[in-house]
Amino acid sequence: MINPEKRKVIFSLHEEGMGVREISNRLKISRNTVRTIIKQKGVVPETVRNDKIKIDTEILKRLYSECDGWVERIHEKLEEEGTHVGYSTLTRMIQELGLGQCQENRCDRVPDEPGIEMQQDISPYTIKIGDKQVRVVGSILYLRYSKIRYLKFYRTFDRFKMKCFFHEALIFFGYSARVCIIDNTNLARLRGTGKNALIVPEMEQFAKQFGFKFACHEVGHPNRKAGNERSFYTVETNFFPGRKFENLEDLNNQAFQWATVNLILKRGTDQYGYTAFDANYYWVPGTKREDITIIQYSQTLKIYCQRKLLVEYKFPADGVRNEIISPDGMPRPKHMPHDRKKPTQEEEQKLRKAGEEVEAYLNFAVKTEGTNKHRFIRELFNLYQKIALPLFITTIKRALKYRITDIATIERIAILQMTNGNYKIPIALIDDQFQNRESYMEGCESEKVDLSIYDKLCEEEEKNG
Repeated sequence: MINPEKRKVIFSLHEEGMGVREISNRLKISRNTVRTIIKQKGVVPETVRNDKIKIDTEILKRLYSECDGWVERIHEKLEEEGTHVGYSTLTRMIQELGLGQCQENRCDRVPDEPGIEMQQDISPYTIKIGDKQVRVVGSILYLRYSKIRYLKFYRTFDRFKMKCFFHEALIFFGYSARVCIIDNTNLARLRGTGKNALIVPEMEQFAKQFGFKFACHEVGHPNRKAGNERSFYTVETNFFPGRKFENLEDLNNQAFQWATVNLILKRGTDQYGYTAFDANYYWVPGTKREDITIIQYSQTLKIYCQRKLLVEYKFPADGVRNEIISPDGMPRPKHMPHDRKKPTQEEEQKLRKAGEEVEAYLNFAVKTEGTNKHRFIRELFNLYQKIALPLFITTIKRALKYRITDIATIERIAILQMTNGNYKIPIALIDDQFQNRESYMEGCESEKVDLSIYDKLCEEEEKNG
């Protein structure tokens, strides 16, 4: 199958006057295929499946209702009426009509904004407290932007305890987000689901005191509060394992320390001695690539290796990302982290200065959906360095004309420009006075190199041969 970008190139070459045979030879595609693509004007045709057997949709809906949705019985009744259709084909037809299926809506990607959203949820657990297996309910309040959480366990969890939990957590945080995403349980919801949910007046009034509103996520979209779901997973895999609890008070004391005072993370060290954390790169003292443990506190983080403290760092200023952080008083490490993101501002500025045509193309290309900006700019800048500027500008003009963002296709356009004679290689200007240069004169006056040793080697090879 010919990809859409290649189809555009074939049709554009045809419009420029190139023959079918030449296009076929250059792009290694059969002539019949080239002719078909030209007839289609370079556009991928939409194929619609034509079923050999057609069944009226009203008949299918009627039979679906009569047979209570049992496809096997619908198939039998169609056979009795003389309509022969495959079982899989019938199943597909019913699915296409949307009979008996809940149409799943796509989830929205909600951006992280400071102070906008928090998430609350509960999860039941059976854990060992003292010598007994006890059932408890864990409640987590998660601030989405800052990614901090408050965890507490209860024997049972009702509306009153929910208000107590929010009061304790928000007083500890010292602030509240504008919206709290919850599920569709009856603790705060009166009736309805999702955006149509009505909040219990008591809970609505309670939320107003702290300056936020409750909002239920849509049914079937629990990932809308994925931060909380991930927090519960971390509770199961990081908090419970290896801990002992004497009573409920001890359980909540350890939960408070774990959730609010520090966070333990496992990390690796790259070949240059860096570890990645919170979008920055921290240098780890030592000479080996060992696994380390990072303990995050409210204002600092400590890096341990085999229970030995290696270094302690203060958190950088808010908004600092992609930075290399090393201990104070030590020289800056020589190498960059292996996975550090490499910005392309300099390459993009040089490309934009190359000409108005290139700037117009970049304005189009970097906004195209699905384009990896940094990788695309690096590859385009690499092409800019390999070919002459007039050829590059001509190539970019054609790429902009046909809305092409594939680098391989842009390179083929440049090759075709040179092959078809549309571009003349500029003649290199040579200074006729180069023989008068001091460096040239020094080279002329140097002694000739004795190459007789190579003559002897050739004679020996002839004798041995």
